[in-house]
Amino acid sequence: MAKNKTAIAIAMLLTLTISLSILPLVYSQEGVSKNTFAIVSALPDPVGVGQETLILTGITHATAWPQPGWYNVRVELKLPDGSSQTLGPVTTDTTGMTGIKYVPTVAGTYQMRTHFPQQKIEYTAAGTLANTTMKESYSDWVDLIVTQEPREYYPGVPLPSFFWTRPINAEFREWDPIAGNWLGVRGYDNRLPPANDDAPETGHILWTRPYAEGGLVGGVDLDVTNMDMISYEHGDAYEGKFSNPVIMNGILFYTQHAAQSAMPAFGGTGYEVEQKTVAIDLHTGKELWNRVLGNNERQAFGQIMYWKTMNMYGAFSYLWTTVGSTWNAYDPFTGRWEYTITGVPSGSRTVGPNGEILVYTMDNNRGWMTMWNSTATVYRTYMDYYLSRPSDAPLADYYSGRWRPHGLTFNASKGIQWNVTIPMGLPTGGPSSNIQTVVGNDRILGSNTNWAGGAAQPNPVFWAVSIKPGQEGRLLFNRSWTLPMADVHVDIPGSEPASLEDGVFVVSVKELRTHYGFSLDTGEQIWGPTSPAEPYLSVFTSLYMNPWGAAVIKYGKLYTAGMSGVVNAYNVKTGEHLWRYNITDPYTEQLFSSNWPAPINFIVDGKIYLFHQEHSANTPVPRGAPAVCLDAETGEVVWRTDGLRLGTRWGGQPAIGDSIIAAFSSYDNQVVALGKGPTKTTVTAPDAGVPFGTSVTIKGTVMDVSPGTENADIKLRFPNGVAAITDEYMDDWMRHVYMQFPAPVSCKGTEVTISVVDANLNSREIGKATSDTSGFYSLSWTPDIPGHYTVVATFGGSKSYWSSYAETAFTVDELVPPPETPGQPPSNTDTYVLAGIAATIAAIAIVGALILLSIRKKH
Repeated sequence: MAKNKTAIAIAMLLTLTISLSILPLVYSQEGVSKNTFAIVSALPDPVGVGQETLILTGITHATAWPQPGWYNVRVELKLPDGSSQTLGPVTTDTTGMTGIKYVPTVAGTYQMRTHFPQQKIEYTAAGTLANTTMKESYSDWVDLIVTQEPREYYPGVPLPSFFWTRPINAEFREWDPIAGNWLGVRGYDNRLPPANDDAPETGHILWTRPYAEGGLVGGVDLDVTNMDMISYEHGDAYEGKFSNPVIMNGILFYTQHAAQSAMPAFGGTGYEVEQKTVAIDLHTGKELWNRVLGNNERQAFGQIMYWKTMNMYGAFSYLWTTVGSTWNAYDPFTGRWEYTITGVPSGSRTVGPNGEILVYTMDNNRGWMTMWNSTATVYRTYMDYYLSRPSDAPLADYYSGRWRPHGLTFNASKGIQWNVTIPMGLPTGGPSSNIQTVVGNDRILGSNTNWAGGAAQPNPVFWAVSIKPGQEGRLLFNRSWTLPMADVHVDIPGSEPASLEDGVFVVSVKELRTHYGFSLDTGEQIWGPTSPAEPYLSVFTSLYMNPWGAAVIKYGKLYTAGMSGVVNAYNVKTGEHLWRYNITDPYTEQLFSSNWPAPINFIVDGKIYLFHQEHSANTPVPRGAPAVCLDAETGEVVWRTDGLRLGTRWGGQPAIGDSIIAAFSSYDNQVVALGKGPTKTTVTAPDAGVPFGTSVTIKGTVMDVSPGTENADIKLRFPNGVAAITDEYMDDWMRHVYMQFPAPVSCKGTEVTISVVDANLNSREIGKATSDTSGFYSLSWTPDIPGHYTVVATFGGSKSYWSSYAETAFTVDELVPPPETPGQPPSNTDTYVLAGIAATIAAIAIVGALILLSIRKKH
């Protein structure tokens, strides 16, 4: 309680000094001095060896902006062994105080004090006039206790073992690894989305939702014979549906309609028909809102930015539309317009360290490069405004530190964070710039090579320019490479062809179907060609799938996939071939291959996810297109569902957030979510007393209660609910439940553990049961003592489902003993029954005491 009061007092002091510090006066007073009062404390105290403590230092007097604080403040330490140490010098903030992190290395009692050197106050603050001399002062020596045992910190919250939703309590920091977002800022380059460490390990469907009319057309009229076996148009080719999906804060956003507008020849200037954006709860499938954004605009990408200034800490999220060079920000929670930026430069778009949207623009011919920052656009607009007003200029940084862009239109020119020169003439192969990829906001990788459908480059050159802070524009390398054979086409493939961690980027040779590795530091070739050569259809990967995950580097490996339907893994440091997986088409539904073409959609949680896609699928559409998940280390199949066609060449790619995959199914034009589902376990036991010595039957169900099972069509087909099924049969079961395939011939439910708490309050497991395809399970058991039993049936969860449990109770009646013969000692049964009655009375007493204690606490 004392520490809480101290914290409250410090907070009140900081609040007061901040309030005073923003009111500088112009009065000045030379030759006047004033006493100061230095302070020092540490939190936590005591602290363990090797643990961090924060030493609070400074004086009790505040400053006023633009004086940032007091200068050259130090903390003197006396260590347990008698030696000394000095921390600092540091500059305080305007409260007059600041903190210094300190990690003690030995146990014992430390002593610390603050030294404040004499200096002048620069601006009037807290009643002290500018130019007053603030006298030197020392704080008292204060003890810091360091123990050998570590101090206990706030206990972490374990990852959930149950179905969870957003919002996530901010205290649950340990949940960060499973709470990913899919922003789409980098477009197709986003193949390594972070924070999805519980990504689906089976093809379990969480929910489905209609997007447009889809699936088989069926009979139309007597003379319409050309429509036999034909399905509704699904967007491939050229009329893509589900474009640019975004996942933020557990909400899936997509445009309800295909990106179609009137052809320019007929006067089309934009989207003449209505374009609605839909917001869906990713966990439940529930629609949150559905509206037109702005002037009939289509969403482009999402943003989550962290704003940290002296006035404000926290994250903000936006859903962006782009209309030419005009960007409009909308509130993801409601769809309300927030603000606009005009004149945004074109270039390579990526995300900065605090979530700001960055655009890199280069002109290799003229020798310059810029970085535009969306957040800087707002901040600098405010800064320039306040700096232009003499009365506000001293507080310009303070006022600009508030994030208040709402309702305004900003000129993007304010957001040019830097503009630097680069060596002129870096080869591009024709355009003024040819940025291949932005590597970790550390460097830009470029070349004079181009798309595999264009002319081959006979003299390829690869170059890199630094964008690291303080080194912007520095040339890292500019290196030519000799072709392995004349007339072949080489290029840096998409979507993640470079790894800063591994120091490697990859070049692919189209005709030879091989890859080469190059140093990201020098541009020198370090390995290649890969062997064996990839299948011949890989030639078309460069043509039709290059930006869609043709090459991705992760976990020290280069993974490739594409038109050949073959996934390969190589050691990214040596080029050694590690494994290969064929996405086989056992029924040769594909006209030109025995494998299903599929790029790498994303790699997360040690797994590779691939979904079949085709440039322009023939009709009737090939059947059995798969969704595949592979172990990224071994290439072994984690799960595969044939008939789950979730890839689209011209529409939106599958997205993942909160470890849930959302994608568009072109077999029936539905939006499908894959992920762990909630379950419901029930249990019943005999209602009437059971004679001791006879068996009882405990029974119940384990049901899949995922949001999709509440769909009207599913409830009609499964009026008693959808059973939860073991992972082994999940793929076939999902095809049966959501796609109306026949029920699998071989299938079984989940394992249920049955436990009891007997009359003596002893808890024990009495057996396991396996449910069937109706979800039903049962277990027969003979109780070993009479009395009251509580039964607990537990489904422990699986790769497909979260856990659930249920309770019930039954009573075992004691046997009625025969009349006793005088002098006959009591039977063993009587003794046991008496003991059981005593235990029951004890249990009642315990429960009564707990209830009484609870009532007392409430009052």
